[in-house]
Parts: sequence; structure tokens; C-alpha cells
Amino acid sequence: MKRVLYNTIILLAVILLTGCAVRNRDNPLDPGAESTPPLNITIEPQNGNVQISWNVNELKDFTGFRLYRSVGDSSNFQLLMEFPATIRQFTDRYVNFSKWYYYYLTVLGVNNESKPSKIQKIMLGPGETWILSSYGYSVNQLTYDLTHVQQNYNLQFPPVSWAPDWTDGQIWLSTRYSYLTRLNLNEGAEDFFYQKDSVQPTDVQWDATRLCLYILDGSSANIYTMKNNTLTDSTQLPSGNYFKMALSPDNSKLWAIGTDKAVELNISGKSTRTLSFSEGYQGKDISAVNQSVYAMTEAGNLDLSEIIIYNTENGDSTSLQATGRLELIRPAPDGTYFWVSEKIAPNNYRAVKLSASGQRLLQLSAMQSIDDLQINPVDKSVLVVQRMQNKISLFNSEGKLLSSTENIYDPIRSVIK
Repeated sequence: MKRVLYNTIILLAVILLTGCAVRNRDNPLDPGAESTPPLNITIEPQNGNVQISWNVNELKDFTGFRLYRSVGDSSNFQLLMEFPATIRQFTDRYVNFSKWYYYYLTVLGVNNESKPSKIQKIMLGPGETWILSSYGYSVNQLTYDLTHVQQNYNLQFPPVSWAPDWTDGQIWLSTRYSYLTRLNLNEGAEDFFYQKDSVQPTDVQWDATRLCLYILDGSSANIYTMKNNTLTDSTQLPSGNYFKMALSPDNSKLWAIGTDKAVELNISGKSTRTLSFSEGYQGKDISAVNQSVYAMTEAGNLDLSEIIIYNTENGDSTSLQATGRLELIRPAPDGTYFWVSEKIAPNNYRAVKLSASGQRLLQLSAMQSIDDLQINPVDKSVLVVQRMQNKISLFNSEGKLLSSTENIYDPIRSVIK
């Protein structure tokens, strides 16, 4: 009898111990739970505020939520708001530009609180960043801090250049395989395709004054004009290898740059001026700001560059000499400085800030590539696109890194809107 009682006690102990060992800890409201709460939290900018939304799946008997926030870094979270169980969104209106804001959410039970959700962060700033991806076949709209993709538009062909028409909500694209297409942002897809064997689109420029598109065919040294989806005119450029265009700020003149010259055309498509580059110098880039057009040239064997500045009002041109093999040029909106890319060695570049007289003001750390630069006209921050690294970085006006992302495949062009 004693042996039977002893065995029964042992059996009960084993059952109790085994039950404790397999206790379910998946309920996020269980104080000992090992899982995080089933919360999907999303944050995005909205008119200078932060819009926070969330949803809950497969959870019952909860009473509400708590939202925590930390400013500057993720080490000082404080309770921001508490919500009843029926609420699923909140707008944080007490935020400033150029500061990181971190958020997480918890679920409340009757007498307990779940572990925090995954931390989300955001930095507000002026403008939106648009990125053109070539072999990603896409146009992407990103938040100022580059951490959130707000829109992704898929394309039929890999693009090589673009011409946004923000007024009508469309982007013109020159692509590989000789196609010209138009992305309708309102419909979210391309709504026009043009392909002709005799036209090889290298670059495109949208003229918002005349509502027409200029198409550069670098292989034939031709510029075509398209209006109402139809080619209406063409202009033969002087012989040369042309690769990029720029419209003067008042849309009165169109410039095309080649390896040995830059050519100006008036609105009727006639060549009116040719800027021949100094002997040994090769054209690299062209940009237009205010009343001036800037052509970048460089003499790689001499480790020298020359910036030609042409005033569209009076027709005067000046030249700035600069050391280094400079390639891209982006003038500030007021023309008081430039951001340029400098090739230091094969697969070794850096972004450099030059004064209006060509003096070096600032240079960033070396990078493996620089495929595009853009200056934010409001806060003077600078955006750097590195195609080979699938990387986009944002620096403030003093060269401090604010944010970066590697979530966009094969980025080639950028616009800050």
C-alpha cells in the first residue's frame, strides 16, 4: 500500500513539472512571454507631422495601447500617449525638422503591459526625394530621411534618364532598347510608349513653358521635339558625341553637352552659340541655375578641371580652374557655391563643395562611386547617389551624415521635390 501511494505521488510530481515546462508563453500579455506583441506599426510624414498607425492581429482581452517616443537617439523613451483599444492611429504634431524621432508601442492588459513593438524611426525635413532605378525598373518616392518608401512605380524597361513634369503628375523616361515612355503618377503606371528605329533616346528634358519634350539622340547628334505625343521637329547638332541636356532657367534656351563642346539652341531649335572646350579638356556634365549655365570639363592627364559659366542674360562666359578630376556639378540655387564629384582613383570618388570662385570649402570621405548629386534648396543638405553600392546618402550643409539607405537597387538619378 505504501509503495502504491509513493508511486502515485511521484507520478503526480512528474505531471506537474512537465506541465510547467511546456507552459505557453506566446501570449504577449503574459508577463513571462517570450514573443513580442502582434503589432504592425507604421510611421510616415504628413504635412510636417508624424502619422503613426498600427493594427493588431490574433489578440483578445486587451484594454488599450501605450505609445513611447525618444528624441535624438533611442536611449530615452518616454510615454507619449495612452489609447483605448479602439484607436489605431495618432498624429504627433510636436516634431521639428532634422531630428530623429523613435517610436514603439505596447499592448495593455487588465493589470499588465506587453513587451515593446519593433522600434521605428523618422526624421522630418523639407522636400521629398525621388530616385530613378535602372535595372530595378522603377521610380521611387522616399521620405526626406530616405528610410521610408512612400511610392514605388514599376517600369517596363530599364531607364537611363528622366524628365519630371510635376504640374501634370508625369515623368518622361528615356530607356534602354530605344524606348521613350511616360509614367503617369496618378494612375501609377506608364501610359505612353514610343519606339522608332531612327531615334535613340539618350536624355530628355521637359519644357513646362511650351509643354513639349526635348529628346537627345546622342548617336546621331540630333535633338527631337515631341508635342502632344508626336515628334514635331528635329535639329542636327554640330558633329560630336553628346550625352546630356540642360534647359536655361527661363526655358528660353536649350543646351546640349558633348565630349568637346557645349551647344546652345533657341526655342526654334536653331544653334545660336557653341562653347568649345580648352584643348585636352573633356565635357563631363552640365547644369542650369538662375540665369547661368554651368559646364564641367576635366583634363584627366593633368589632374585639372575647368568650369565654364555662361550668363544667359548678357551672353558673357567665364571660366574657373580647379584642381582634381571633377565630373558632376550641382550649383547652389543662389550660385554662391557648387557641389561636385571628384574622381580620386579608379572606383574612388568624393563629393566636394566649392566656392563660387572655385576654392574648396568642404569634402566628404571617399566613396566607391558617385553617380548623382542633388542640393536641397531649403536646408542646403546634399544627396549622394552611389549606383554600384545601391546606396543613397543624405548629408547636412556641413557634411555630417544624416541618413542613408541601401534599399533601392541600381539607383542612377535623383530629384528633390
